[in-house]
Amino acid sequence: MECCSSDRYTRQIPRILVGLPISLLLSILVTGVGGIDIGFSRIMAVALVLWSFGSLVLILNHSHGPTCVVEVLVALCLLFAACTQMALLGRRSQPHFGFPPHRVVHVVGTTRFDSTSTEKGNCVLQGTIDSVGNRFGDMVSATGPLVVIGPTCTMVTAGTKYDAYGVLVRTDTNDWLFIASHLGFDHPSGLIHRLSVRRMHVLHLLSLRLDALGGPVAPLAKALLLGDAGMQGFPLRKMAIGSGCAHILALSGMHLHCLVLIMLFCGNKVLGKRIAQPLACIGAVVYVCIVGFKPSLVRAMVLLCLRSLRNRFPILQLLAITFLVQVFAFPWTMNSTGALLSYCALFAIIVCSTPIAGTLSLCMPKWLALVMGTTIAASLCTAPISLIVFGSWHGIGIVLSPLAAPLALVVLFCSLVWVVLPLPPIGIIAVQSTRAFLYLMEWGSEWSANHFSGDGISVWLWSTAVLLTATGILKYAGQTLRKRNRRAYDLGFSLRFAKRDHRIA
Repeated sequence: MECCSSDRYTRQIPRILVGLPISLLLSILVTGVGGIDIGFSRIMAVALVLWSFGSLVLILNHSHGPTCVVEVLVALCLLFAACTQMALLGRRSQPHFGFPPHRVVHVVGTTRFDSTSTEKGNCVLQGTIDSVGNRFGDMVSATGPLVVIGPTCTMVTAGTKYDAYGVLVRTDTNDWLFIASHLGFDHPSGLIHRLSVRRMHVLHLLSLRLDALGGPVAPLAKALLLGDAGMQGFPLRKMAIGSGCAHILALSGMHLHCLVLIMLFCGNKVLGKRIAQPLACIGAVVYVCIVGFKPSLVRAMVLLCLRSLRNRFPILQLLAITFLVQVFAFPWTMNSTGALLSYCALFAIIVCSTPIAGTLSLCMPKWLALVMGTTIAASLCTAPISLIVFGSWHGIGIVLSPLAAPLALVVLFCSLVWVVLPLPPIGIIAVQSTRAFLYLMEWGSEWSANHFSGDGISVWLWSTAVLLTATGILKYAGQTLRKRNRRAYDLGFSLRFAKRDHRIA
């Protein structure tokens, strides 16, 4: 947001505006995922009010016009509302039952995302509960999210009403899980139901087309393109988690941008750049609507649709705007571990990847340094979240991700082309890339299984310390090398210019 003046202070106003509130939003997201009650009404409200008052005083003291003050006030209102929304989402992240949990045998709710399946073929529903009942048939209202596991093999779309009978249990991570012996569904009627049926039909056709690749290529292609490889993809998922490369299989901005780049390349050749860009954004939205509104995909889609503001806002401010849009427009995708990992990883890449890549470029090619810098920044900055939420972090992923990610992109590109043009050369390239990718995943998972001590917080601390030490050594070596070159090529004389006269004639 550029305000009235163009001086240095005015250019710093947007950084002041997005600094503390975005930190508060991420903090609320962290505590919401962790299930911690932070007392928003007392702590966050006071902090935001004081910060807002201080920002207005600074702006008014620098004699900015009324337009600038109005823009700042609007930004403050949006950020305050976003923090309130995040606090409400955080409080709704804990289920509240009308009965004691051990008496709950009946749950009625609505799915938030498409269902997934377990290795044994059971259905996993992630939804919100509307009411619960006991064994006497009494029903009371309830709130909060709840994971339901039941015996059904059909895919259940987001927004479907479910009716489950079973038992409510606690997991090892102290979360509630409802194990259902019977599941019933009530699909929404009207236009939403027709769109859901059409969406399922498209997903089925895409899955059948990708199955034609055969062998281990089909599960990997469906995982990268559709986000769900089915029961055939469980061995692949286990190897990816063990090798620290699970983020490559999870649908994210990498997959969406690959699709957009293909559409832009084809559109620029046929329709021109001016028409191809909006069509690529529309294609990205259609793709997200087909595969489902997953948190990282929604973030990438919103950020892509806001690319027209790229010349007016720096990337961090654009990320803040994306955060605000997703909080208000897609609230059910925000209070989740996927959203937290997505934003933290992208924030780390924006802030840390360039300095790390600049240091690594002293001893390796620039393109490799950029890939390594991006992987190291995202892995190390999201490691604390993985340790807190999942209890483990596989450091081998720092080494394998720069090698596995390009191979996954090749398979994704071949899958996209195969859907349109199932040519034999495309299948051959996909097969060879899949073999190399699976080899890396198998080796990484075996290494993690043989080195149990490489998955804890000590490895993360040691990795961070080694990165900082290596960065310092390389920077010192670079400065020493530049000084030596300057001395070697010094011509032995200097130039002196007279002081200029800046007075107006």
